[in-house]
Amino acid sequence: MSVYSLKVTVKNDPHFYRIIDVDASYPLIVLHKAILDSIDFTEGELASFYENYESKNDRVEYGLTDMQKEEGATLMKDVSIQDVLKNKGESITYVYDFLNMWIFDVHLDYIRAERNSDEKLPRIVEIEGENPNQEMFGGFDEKNLSEEDLKMLKNLIEKNDEFFDDEAGKMDKEIFDELDEDKDGLSGFESLDNLEDDIAEDDNW
Repeated sequence: MSVYSLKVTVKNDPHFYRIIDVDASYPLIVLHKAILDSIDFTEGELASFYENYESKNDRVEYGLTDMQKEEGATLMKDVSIQDVLKNKGESITYVYDFLNMWIFDVHLDYIRAERNSDEKLPRIVEIEGENPNQEMFGGFDEKNLSEEDLKMLKNLIEKNDEFFDDEAGKMDKEIFDELDEDKDGLSGFESLDNLEDDIAEDDNW
């Protein structure tokens, strides 16, 4: 399988980036977890990948939860990375925590045709800049949000209580129960080194 080298940058911080190598056939949910690992963010918030994020009419969303699916998004676990990034130079947008609005650009820097037989992926291969402070509301700037984004944010805030309710809106429990046994640290992925082993145990990938 092909290996993608992805450059992850955070909006409004030109001095920050992470380079992550990942198997192109993996689902987007693996990239979601790898990005959070690369910046030492804890999980538990809403997140989405987007094609054409800046376009209100052409935007395509890949969400994390069934609640987002009900709003028209495709689930991350159902779409491979190579389905949305096909050619070198293409980018998608990753948004984490819809209250704080951490916005990242994920750029396909390089494609390697063959994967080494003993290669553990995903893997953080380059780090530039300090990790953002997750608790500082550093990603949120209302002035940078379009009217459509503000409407989406308001809608998600109104549904936030339901999202965290034990009976109604938990994060896609099935997928996280399968990947996630101890709910600590990386939510079952102690490091990127054993992420692939967890994936291999699940026949649904």
